[in-house]
Amino acid sequence: MSPEALTGVESMRRQRSIETFVTDYLPDDEKMSYDGRVGFYRLLKEGLGIDSVRTEFRMKRLIKPDRTFNEATASVYTDSLRAMKEAGLGEPTLVLFTPAKWMEKEAAESPNHFLELYRSYAERIKSLCQAAGSTPKYIQVMNEINTRWQTGTSFDRVVDMIHATGDVFKPDFPNTKIMTTILTEPAKGWRQFTEKLISRAGENLDAIGFDYYPGIYENPAGVPIVGKPPFQAFGGTTPYDWIADQKSEGILKDKDVILAETGATALSSVSRFQQFGYDRIVQSLDHFLLGRERQGQNDTFAAVGFFTGGHHEAVDTKTPGGLLDFKPWTLVRKNKLGEWTLTNAGSRLKHLIQTRLHSDQALSLYLTEE
Repeated sequence: MSPEALTGVESMRRQRSIETFVTDYLPDDEKMSYDGRVGFYRLLKEGLGIDSVRTEFRMKRLIKPDRTFNEATASVYTDSLRAMKEAGLGEPTLVLFTPAKWMEKEAAESPNHFLELYRSYAERIKSLCQAAGSTPKYIQVMNEINTRWQTGTSFDRVVDMIHATGDVFKPDFPNTKIMTTILTEPAKGWRQFTEKLISRAGENLDAIGFDYYPGIYENPAGVPIVGKPPFQAFGGTTPYDWIADQKSEGILKDKDVILAETGATALSSVSRFQQFGYDRIVQSLDHFLLGRERQGQNDTFAAVGFFTGGHHEAVDTKTPGGLLDFKPWTLVRKNKLGEWTLTNAGSRLKHLIQTRLHSDQALSLYLTEE
C-alpha cells in the first residue's frame, strides 16, 4: 500500500476515540504486596498498552455467611484501586458479581432480602472507591446476564440490581456509568434479550457491553481449526452489524456500547495460536469499523476489552460450574523464575492497539517508521 493510500485509511481511524482495557483478577490475590500490585499493573499498562483494567469485586468474597463484611478482602480491594492509580492506569471498570450459593438461594426465595444485601454490597464498594480516591468509569452489574451458567439470578432481580446500583453510586459519582453485559454468538436470542433489557432498565442503564469470541465459541470443542479455517473463524464479525445499527439509529443510540470481552486462547503451551487469534480479531474489528466510519458512523464502540490479563495462582480461575479455566486465556504469565512475562499475543497487543484502535497514534507511528 502506498503512503498516500495508507494516509487515507489512517484519516478514517483518526476519528476514533476507543478506550481499551483488559479484564484481570489480581484483587483476589491477597498475598501480593502493594508494590507488587503496582508493578503488575504497570506491566499491564506498558506491556499490553491498555488504558485501564476491568476487575471483579466478588460478592461471595466480600460478604461472609453471617452477612458481615470480610475486612481483609475489603482492604486488599482498596489497595488494588490505589495501585492502579499509582501505576498510571485510567479509572477502572468494577464488576459486581459472583454471589455465593446461599445468596442465589436467597435471591430466589426472598428477593427483597437479597436486594437489601446487594445494596449494602454496592454501598461498601462505593466506600472502598472513596477511600482509594478512585472514580470508576463503569460499574458492571453481574455478567452475561442472558446466560444461566454465568448469571443464575432471574432477569427481574438483575433489573432491580441495576436500579439499586444507580441509586447507590450516582449521588456521589455522577459521572460513573452503570452497565451490564450480554453474551452474543453463540447465545440464542441475544438481540431480543437486549431489546427487553433496554425496555426494562431504561435510563438507569448508561452502557451495555457485548461479549464476543470469534473462532472460539462458535466451533465444535472451541477449536477454530474444527469447522472453519482459523483465518475465517477468528475473522468473524457476525454481531457487529446489528450492534452498530442499533447504536446509529436504534435502542442503543443513547448508550455507551462496549465490546466488553474478546480474545483468543492458547492451546496448551502453543501461544502462537493465541497470537494469530488476537491479530485476526483486531484486524477484522478494524476493517468493520473502517466500513462504518466511511458511512459517517464514528462511535460504534466506546471501549474494547480483552480477556484476560494475568494468571494469578491464588485466584480461583474456574468459571461457574468449572466449565472453563482462565489460564489458557491469559496474556501475562510467570516463567520458571517466577517473573512476569507476556505471551506472544500479549507482546503484540500494544502494537495492535496503537495501530488499529488508538487511531490518533496510528499515522504518527507510520510516519516515524518511514
